[in-house]
Amino acid sequence: MKGGKNSDVEYSAQHQTHLAFRNRTLLLPWPSDIDDNGKPGRSYGINRHEGSFKVPVTGLSKQRKGQLGVNAVERIVLQDWKSRWQPLDAVNDDGVDGLIFIERGGVPTGQIIHVQIKCHSVQPRDGKFALSVGKDKLTRNAARWRRVVGAAILIKVDPESLSAHWTDVRDGRSVLGSQVFVPVENVFDASAKNRISDLCGTLHGDLLLPQVRTQASDFRYLWSSAAPIVAARQEYVRLNSLSLHFADSSATIRFTREGWRHMNRRRRERLAKSQSWSLIGAIPHIIGNVSERSLMVVRPSRNCLPVLVAATVTVLFPHRQSAIVRAVFRRRGEPGNWNYSFHTLYEPRRKRNLMGV
Repeated sequence: MKGGKNSDVEYSAQHQTHLAFRNRTLLLPWPSDIDDNGKPGRSYGINRHEGSFKVPVTGLSKQRKGQLGVNAVERIVLQDWKSRWQPLDAVNDDGVDGLIFIERGGVPTGQIIHVQIKCHSVQPRDGKFALSVGKDKLTRNAARWRRVVGAAILIKVDPESLSAHWTDVRDGRSVLGSQVFVPVENVFDASAKNRISDLCGTLHGDLLLPQVRTQASDFRYLWSSAAPIVAARQEYVRLNSLSLHFADSSATIRFTREGWRHMNRRRRERLAKSQSWSLIGAIPHIIGNVSERSLMVVRPSRNCLPVLVAATVTVLFPHRQSAIVRAVFRRRGEPGNWNYSFHTLYEPRRKRNLMGV
């Protein structure tokens, strides 16, 4: 081979390309980085291994099956879910093959689902598919799945029928030892969108709620010498003297016996009642920072029953972690001349984790 005008560059035997099969792996020696002009050329940029780069022969079939699984999931997400699919680089092998961005009405909701895809022919037993992953690898992946913000699922795709099933990998019943169990009843199709998106919790929506900051002085009644229910009752009665109203309304909100009795009704759990007492100090800030137009109807009018409307906000406390708080009011009258009275107060995210699941 000629290199330059008059000089010949002969490659030594170690630079001559040859093929050898070892353990069903195709091995090629690393070529010399010399171009046709006898100058250093560009590196191949392929995994270098003792002067050789590998092209797995047996891995091609696995790669094709893996791509079939990805294509099947992508089709369902785009066509049936009307959402977005974002594949991730498989080189990382970090337990996540792609992301699903939930959309409703063509608008992203902020819900993100982390997906690992396994394309295998497995027969179900006892209503579940058992996928062997390897204990060490599964332990690493499980730790990663717990750290992600949003949902984390594994989707099993049949390479022949392309039918897909899913499981919540954060569920302790799904990951055991070196196996992941996928219920046969969890079909990954259009009907699975709501169930899977619920795994994202409420954090994506809670971040959009208005924030209300309270002061330590708002909760002085909590360290009163009186019994908690007595101190809370006194604070509740005091709210009437403040003539509270919504930010864009002049209608005064009344705090009546009816509201107190409903908040402390007998069938309500004692801890729930106690929680409401501790939130009374935040009511003036909630009402003063919420507009009448932003109130959400939680129960429409039925016969003579009043309409119930709610204000849901994020309350920042000086003595505890912030929380989502909902204040509910009775609304009577006509548009432009509404009358409001207090109905109840509670934390709608109680009994849930930090993600709102």
